[in-house]
Amino acid sequence: MAQELNQLEDASIVKELQRRLNEKSASLLEMEQMTRRLLSLNEQIRHTETIKSEFISLIKTEFRTPISSLLQESQQLVENIGNTDVVATGSHLHQQLLRIDFHMKNIFAAAELEAGETRNAYVKVRLESLIEDALAILQYVVKQKQLRIESTIDLPEGTLVTDAGKMQLVLMNLLSNACEYSYGGDTIRIRGTVEGDRILVSVEDPGEGIPEEHLEHIFQKFYQYHSGKTRLQKGLGLGLNVARGLVDLLGGSVHCTSAPGGKSTVFTVSLPLKDDREVKDTSDGGNDFMFEAF
Repeated sequence: MAQELNQLEDASIVKELQRRLNEKSASLLEMEQMTRRLLSLNEQIRHTETIKSEFISLIKTEFRTPISSLLQESQQLVENIGNTDVVATGSHLHQQLLRIDFHMKNIFAAAELEAGETRNAYVKVRLESLIEDALAILQYVVKQKQLRIESTIDLPEGTLVTDAGKMQLVLMNLLSNACEYSYGGDTIRIRGTVEGDRILVSVEDPGEGIPEEHLEHIFQKFYQYHSGKTRLQKGLGLGLNVARGLVDLLGGSVHCTSAPGGKSTVFTVSLPLKDDREVKDTSDGGNDFMFEAF
């Protein structure tokens, strides 16, 4: 009898020890999982700080270069009034100012999108006019690379009802991206058409293409695919993110298809057809977005 009691006590002790061991193992496993999560979070924080540092560096580079050029050329204008080179210098000065203005538009648009502080002011607008104005901003890279622009627009008059300021910045970013990733002498193609109840606007460049593993990331803020083969300047990494955010606000969508190896990259914006009832009277100043159409 005593032996049986001892055996029961031993079994209870073993069972209790096993229970405590299991608890310790579970605690150790939980601690290990927490450690992994903390390490992952720390890595994310470090990555975010790296991105911020790179962004600040890019801001300095993107603005310092054109500003330095503006200072030098403005000095030349002062010293060479009446010289035949003044017109050419003034033209380049204007293009550099437009470049700065473009970057500022994206910076403030990104901030407004993140804050959710924008509203749409719909107006009837010609897509051709928005394209012309957008290309005027990008003449510095179009001329430098000797690019050709082909535009095929098949939209009946009054079809496009949208927020002109937002849509123009969308086009500026898509065209800027196409220009930067095209080779010298390439042709960029712009198309506009109606399919069902949607307006489709596409921008195609025959540049180097985007590898498939990058396609799912290109609309992320600060993300840049850079092979070094075609780009003249490294941008801020905001353009495509801003374009998608603005298109979303307009009730549309934007997607990209690409074939690496210099075949083509196509960005297509799909917007809903809208009627005259949504057109806003702009006599009060209209668009409250940071940037009006030019």
